[in-house]
Amino acid sequence: MNRTVGNKKNQRKTLGFTIVELLIVIVVIGILAAITIVAYNGVTARANTNAAATTAATVAKKAEAYNATLSTYPATLSLLTALATSGESFSLPPTSVSLLSAPITSTTPAPGAKTPQQLNYNVCGIQVIANVASLATSAATVTNRLGIRVDTWNFQTNAIQSSSIGVITGSSGAPATNITCWPTAS
Repeated sequence: MNRTVGNKKNQRKTLGFTIVELLIVIVVIGILAAITIVAYNGVTARANTNAAATTAATVAKKAEAYNATLSTYPATLSLLTALATSGESFSLPPTSVSLLSAPITSTTPAPGAKTPQQLNYNVCGIQVIANVASLATSAATVTNRLGIRVDTWNFQTNAIQSSSIGVITGSSGAPATNITCWPTAS
């Protein structure tokens, strides 16, 4: 009788895996999946950050070419994209960038700022003012454009990264007037 019981025990062992063995395999697969997901997210964030920096640098270079040709920086991004078919050295294909309707803040991207092609275009310069009440509140009121700053989102650090051309800070003229950057609407 003992002999038959012993054979049944051996039969059970050879028929399949124990629950502990299955749980160990599941845990190992879960750990490998978690490592893969984290690595993939890091690679994606790095690629998006590099693409955003490239987009910002391209816009800044096109704005500099615009300045070299017309002796002023473009007041809006649409001045660069509208000339895409003109063959000018500073023309920018309209599909290569997307201007955000709301500014990027230091803690969160503006609504929709999840792609590297989206950016904020800021005109930097001074405004000739008659009185303090008429201080510039937007890029449209800047008559002396000295530079531009392009803000994009850094997907790795969750912070703003900027690319600039020309003078974006400091003071100019006599009496000294502060140079400030204002976001554009188009």
